[in-house]
Amino acid sequence: MIERRGKVIAIHTDSIQVAMQPESACSACGARRACQGEAAGRVFSLPLHPGLRCGDTVSLQMESGTLTLSALIAYLLPAITLILGAWCGEWLGQSDNFAMSGAALGLAGGMFAARLLARLFSHTELQPNVQACFQPPPFGAPHHEHP
Repeated sequence: MIERRGKVIAIHTDSIQVAMQPESACSACGARRACQGEAAGRVFSLPLHPGLRCGDTVSLQMESGTLTLSALIAYLLPAITLILGAWCGEWLGQSDNFAMSGAALGLAGGMFAARLLARLFSHTELQPNVQACFQPPPFGAPHHEHP
């Protein structure tokens, strides 16, 4: 299971916005500029969860297999349709121009299909599980002990 922490920055009628906190390892990684792992501005829109307030720290959890499936839909599907489009263009037109046009159409179709699949699964198992994290009361707040 993959887990990341974030902070609720906005609550809307049907969704929340969560700003992700950068991982400590991101500051030491050589590829941090490429993936923007240390960027504080990463914001995700997730389905509304009752009981959350702005400023709450939440834990976003996702199964490793679910993350792999999401990556396959987002990256592999457009790559496969690009190759299929190039092959179809070459087969139909017997020239590089047709192959390039087919590749462009295949890539566009694959990106459209990936976007459509992401929207279809937007409120299902491909979304991370949101859990509120325990937050200690502010300093000076009344403390109730349980017997």
